[in-house]
Amino acid sequence: MKPRLLALGVAAAAFLAIAEPATVAASAPAFTTGALVPSYAGEPLPAQNATVTSLNWAGYVVAPSSPVTSVSSSFVVPTVTSPGIAATWTGIGGYNSNDSTLIQAGVAEQSPGSLIGPDNAWYEMLPAPETPVTSCTSASGKFTTNCPVAPGNKVSVSISLASSPCSAGNNCHWAISIDNATDGWTFQKYVTYASSEASAEWILEAPTLGIGPLPLGFQTVLPLMGSTDFGASYTKGAPDYWNGKPIASGNPVTVDMVGVGPAAEGQPSGLGSNGESFVACAYSLSCS
Repeated sequence: MKPRLLALGVAAAAFLAIAEPATVAASAPAFTTGALVPSYAGEPLPAQNATVTSLNWAGYVVAPSSPVTSVSSSFVVPTVTSPGIAATWTGIGGYNSNDSTLIQAGVAEQSPGSLIGPDNAWYEMLPAPETPVTSCTSASGKFTTNCPVAPGNKVSVSISLASSPCSAGNNCHWAISIDNATDGWTFQKYVTYASSEASAEWILEAPTLGIGPLPLGFQTVLPLMGSTDFGASYTKGAPDYWNGKPIASGNPVTVDMVGVGPAAEGQPSGLGSNGESFVACAYSLSCS
């Protein structure tokens, strides 16, 4: 395994927690999620029944020979206990080294007092940065700008082709949905995007850090945090499916985030008996 720059990551996380308000007003910190960064540049990535290591992803990938036209997931928002930021998401594309596309949606988790703000839902279509969810429909059916996310919330995500057929690489219409079952709000957005349709992912990520409009490209490390429960077994929400099938049906690739010492920075447990539920753990010798 290739060691991570832990000291630099902690320094960046500490900056998020302690920067002065005047500095924030001038250059607010920002984050972006992105394609898989292999632990070794240029490392070939297998398509099936394998384990790979990454600098930013931990979870599962399905990379079938047929196009991925839908993906769904649900997860329990984890609790962050040290300065820093993490992202939990579901998406299509971005796994292969030659795939610059990724359409994804999920939640950003921060430590209390983070300058990036409280936990929030977002969607993203590379190369554009993430778009925070700032409007949604409440449990009473009313439009609202109050779309909170908090540790322990049960969130479901769905991304699917809204008009079919549409070939990979063409501008297609996609439907992005995020539901917070705990707080009772829903979000839906129709977008146009040219996806590779090459892979489906269920990921805990250490995002990239930027300052204001400057994407510094600084790869963070995960903060100290609780485990993240994915799938219907834990949430009674949307299962971890691709094209209407569970993760296990796609001969998935397991992705471990490399760590410092014997503990992986991030890693998934094995899949449950339903073929789709799992746990993602940070800084653990094993995950179950």
